[in-house]
Amino acid sequence: MAFTLAYMEMFSIGKQIANSQSSFMPFVIAGAFYYLMNTVVAFAMSRCEKAMGYYR
Repeated sequence: MAFTLAYMEMFSIGKQIANSQSSFMPFVIAGAFYYLMNTVVAFAMSRCEKAMGYYR
C-alpha cells in the first residue's frame, strides 16, 4: 500500500509541475528518481537477506 501511495503521489506531483511548465521533463525526472530509489532499496534488502542467511 505504501508503494502505491508513494508512486501515485510522486507522479501526480510530476504531472502538476509538467502542466505548470508545459514540459515533459518532470515526468522523466520523476521516473529516474523512482528507478533509482527502487534500485537502492532492492540492493539494501538483498544485502540484508544475505547477511541474515534467511534463505539458507
